[in-house]
Amino acid sequence: MKNYAKNHQFKIYSIMIFLFLVLNCSTKKYVIYNAVTGTVVDFENGKPLKDVKIFVDKFASNDFDTIKTNQKGYFFIDGFQSSYKYLNMQAKVSYNYHIEKSGYKTKIITIKNLIYSKDNKLDTIKLKEIILTKE
Repeated sequence: MKNYAKNHQFKIYSIMIFLFLVLNCSTKKYVIYNAVTGTVVDFENGKPLKDVKIFVDKFASNDFDTIKTNQKGYFFIDGFQSSYKYLNMQAKVSYNYHIEKSGYKTKIITIKNLIYSKDNKLDTIKLKEIILTKE
């Protein structure tokens, strides 16, 4: 009878722990990819470049429509957080940001080593100035 009581108690504790984990994972948000910001400037004169195209590798989970820099050469790409069930999307994230403007050499910036997310919070990666040289 003692073994049955211990077994029954163990099953109850196991179910409680399982439910706790399931409920906790379903409400917690995980960073799938971080926000990215920066300014693109001309190498020769240091002036901001307007309408520079920025995009990531095609078919990545963080694929977005090509964005362009504003008149001050500034751009912002929003990050994304999601629940546990979409955490596998993180494996398909492209860390290569393509920076393109007609008449300039294309630059690819890899941000993988720049990512730092303490406590899995959505942070912004600030690329500062990205310098493009003419072709």
